[in-house]
Amino acid sequence: MIGENRRCTAATLGASAPLTRPVPVVAAVISSILVILANFAGFALPTGGAEVPLVVILGSVIPGVAGIPAVIGLWLLRRWGCILTVVVLVLNLLTAAPGPWLGPTAAMKIFSVALAPASIAVLVLVTRPDARRAYR
Repeated sequence: MIGENRRCTAATLGASAPLTRPVPVVAAVISSILVILANFAGFALPTGGAEVPLVVILGSVIPGVAGIPAVIGLWLLRRWGCILTVVVLVLNLLTAAPGPWLGPTAAMKIFSVALAPASIAVLVLVTRPDARRAYR
């Protein structure tokens, strides 16, 4: 069939169509990665010679580590990824809440204040209606 315009599509190749991710999901994934990195970057902040309590260390490490599979699940549009992301970010908020008052240095206080709005923004993004419809 000379001259016939044949297009090669995913359906003709037998492959499944690629996933389309809503913009709030993509923004939530990027923001979640930044929050996870911030959890680990918090260890680089100066402590002013003060000993950092174990609960503060665990409150940063646990959400950071748990955030990795959460972001993967979110990227794959899995419902469990959304649920785990919400749990991790609520945990982030709870552990960052006393930071502005109890942080030993100004840098740690500012860091705690900055982490809260970022976590809230991701929570808003993953619970938007168009994002919730995308999870399977």
